[in-house]
Amino acid sequence: MRRLLIEMVVVSVLSGLFGAIASRAAAQDVSRDQEVMQLIANRCGICHSTDLVTQQRLDRSRWTATVDKMIRWGALLSPEERTALMNYLATQYHPQAPVDVKPSNTK
Repeated sequence: MRRLLIEMVVVSVLSGLFGAIASRAAAQDVSRDQEVMQLIANRCGICHSTDLVTQQRLDRSRWTATVDKMIRWGALLSPEERTALMNYLATQYHPQAPVDVKPSNTK
């Protein structure tokens, strides 16, 4: 009986710990996504509507080509911002992404 009680306490503590870790990771993902959406609004939205970006459904290679083209045309992105932007776009706006995935802020 005592062993069962100890096991239940350990499981409860571990569940709480893993839940806290998962919650923190999810909050970091949301924060990172918000930062990239702000990047899209601030950098891409200078020249065109953010809808023009988010209506696309491209694979990673096409997102890379598109972002690199925008940089050649004058988009100001650091290497870190370029990487974050391409990772976000390829993850959120890939060919199989649902059509209703789009930001609420448009130009």
